[in-house]
Amino acid sequence: MKRGQRLFLLFGLLFLCILPPLSSVQDPPPQITNIVPNTIVNNVATRLTIQGSDFSPSFTIEFNGIPLNPAIVPMQFVSPQQLEFTLPARYPPNVYLVTVLNTNDQQRSNALPLTVLRAGAQDA
Repeated sequence: MKRGQRLFLLFGLLFLCILPPLSSVQDPPPQITNIVPNTIVNNVATRLTIQGSDFSPSFTIEFNGIPLNPAIVPMQFVSPQQLEFTLPARYPPNVYLVTVLNTNDQQRSNALPLTVLRAGAQDA
C-alpha cells in the first residue's frame, strides 16, 4: 500500500470514528404555543388543550416540573400539534408552569403558565 493510500485510509477511518451515528440524531424538542383555556376555576373538572409542535404519543404533562398522575389527570395525544387533559375539580389554586416531556427521548418543552383560581376568587 502506498503512502498516499495509507493516509487516505487513515483519514477515512478517523472521519468515521468522529461522525455521530445516524441513530443519535434527535427529534426537535416539543414546543408549547398556547394553553386553552389558560385560566380556569377549580369548582368543576375542566378539559384543557395544549397547542404546539413536536409532541410525541409517548408524553407526560408537568406542572412546575412535576409529572401529572394520569390516574388523576387523564391525558390524550391528539396529534403532534395538540394534547388534551382534564384537570379535576378542586385542583389546588396556583399559577402552574406547564411543560410537556416527550418520554421517548426525554426532551422537555418550553413552559407556559396556567392559572387555577379557587371557586369564588374570580368574583373577589
